[in-house]
Amino acid sequence: MNEFIKKNISWTVFVVALFFLIFLHQSYTSEGWFYSFLEREQFIPHQEAFTELYFTDSAALPATIVKGDKVAFSFTIHNLEGHAMAYPYDVFVVPSTTTSTVMLASGTSTLANGERTNITVQLSFAKSLNRSEVVVRLPESDKKIRFHVNKYK
Repeated sequence: MNEFIKKNISWTVFVVALFFLIFLHQSYTSEGWFYSFLEREQFIPHQEAFTELYFTDSAALPATIVKGDKVAFSFTIHNLEGHAMAYPYDVFVVPSTTTSTVMLASGTSTLANGERTNITVQLSFAKSLNRSEVVVRLPESDKKIRFHVNKYK
C-alpha cells in the first residue's frame, strides 16, 4: 500500500505542476487574463506613434544667400506612426521686417510605416532681404523646423 500512495502522490504533484504551468502560460501571454489586465491598466509599454522631421544635413544649411544664386537644402520626414501616412508640407520664408511669408515649396509625401523620404528645396531670391527665417512645416500636425539666414547679399 505504501508503494500505491507514493505513485498517487507523484502523479498528483505532476498534475498540479502541469496545471500551474498552464495557468502561468495563459496568464502571461497576450491571450491571458492577467496580461489583459496589465495592458488595460497600462502597465505594458506600447510603441509610441510619432513623426520625425529634421534637416538632413543641418551643418550645410546656408547662413547667407547671394541675390539671384540658387542654394539647396533638404529635410527628412520619417513615419513612425504605426501605419501609412500622407504628409503635406510647406516651405516658406518669413522676413524679419514683415509678418507676411514667401512660399518656396509645398507638396505631399506618402510614406509607409517606418519609411522616410528626403525632400530637397532650392532657394533663390530676386531681391535682397535682411535677416529671415526659413520654415519647413507639416500643416496637419503643425510640426515645424527652421533655420535663419542672416543676410541676403
